[in-house]
Amino acid sequence: MKPTSIWFTFFLLSLIGSCLGRPLYPLPSKTYEEKRQPLQTFRPYNIAHRGSNGEFPEETAPAYMRAIEEGADFIESDIIATKDGALMSS
Repeated sequence: MKPTSIWFTFFLLSLIGSCLGRPLYPLPSKTYEEKRQPLQTFRPYNIAHRGSNGEFPEETAPAYMRAIEEGADFIESDIIATKDGALMSS
C-alpha cells in the first residue's frame, strides 16, 4: 500500500469512529424526569467572590475553604490560565 492510502484509510476510519461514538454517560437532556433535581429557589444563592475576603488573602486555598465552611453555594474566582498553562490572578 502507498503511504497516502494508509493515511486516507486511517483518516476515514477515525472519522467514522468519531461519528458513531456516543458518550458513556447519559447526557443531561436525556435523564429521566424523576432523577432531575429542581433548582434551589427557596433562598438566595450565596456566591463567594475570591473566597472569604477579609479573613484570608484573596484567591488562596484557605480563603476558598473558609467560604465553603461558611456555606457558599458558588465560589467565583478571578484566576485565569495563560497559554502555557500557568494560573494567574486577573
